[in-house]
Amino acid sequence: MRFALLLLSALSLGACSHTSNTSTPPASTVNINLDYAHTSAGYRNSGLLNEGTLFLWDTKENTLTDLQADIELESGPPGPLEGRAAKQISGIELEGKADLIKIVSAEVKAAVKNNVELTLENASRVKNKNIYTAISKAYKTLELSGRDRMKAWHIDTIKSDPKRFKMVLTVHPIIANSEKITIIKDASSEASMTIHTKASGDISVKFPNNSTASCSGTGAKCLINLAVLNVYINENGNLDYTSARTYPGEKLASALRKIR
Repeated sequence: MRFALLLLSALSLGACSHTSNTSTPPASTVNINLDYAHTSAGYRNSGLLNEGTLFLWDTKENTLTDLQADIELESGPPGPLEGRAAKQISGIELEGKADLIKIVSAEVKAAVKNNVELTLENASRVKNKNIYTAISKAYKTLELSGRDRMKAWHIDTIKSDPKRFKMVLTVHPIIANSEKITIIKDASSEASMTIHTKASGDISVKFPNNSTASCSGTGAKCLINLAVLNVYINENGNLDYTSARTYPGEKLASALRKIR
């Protein structure tokens, strides 16, 4: 994927401080993998997931299993996305020397969360409707086709430990024509920023020029949201759902990276 990097005036990192440009670059470098990063507007859609993809989430092992379901979601016309940026980036993966990452991870993640945005061109939000009905319809279709729907959707696994196993459905995509990685308030001309860490002094934090994400062209699904569901079997043998409202976005970002 191609990214344009927008860099603006001097960086202030709260607990971390921006270093001025000098002839001696920082000795240590950490690369940031933004695949499936969690943002204020959704997850970066690094694998070009379509809405209606259904997963079984093992929260203990933090893995997602694609249930190969065809969830036909209804949607209204796209509406404008408030603002042009996806902010508060979390759930990133740090790459570099293991011993360095261990001691600077918290400071680097805080710097990225507070100072990096994804700026989207011509962004709009698609709002899916009647999500529970669509899942139940797909589950019923499995029965009508003669397939073992309990086995296909791992229902016995979910019943064995409903606190551990959840369903995750991709919903509400954010569509845009392009994406820019924006480092706020930095005058550098390179795709990086420098922070001063308490643990290891000056660190060069760099962002990839490409990744598995694709956000270019009219109507690209640049971000995707996730509906996390508690699933139950009702007295009629059908599925019932409640929303699992409290879950860490950072954990799901990590699980999504494992499916690529």
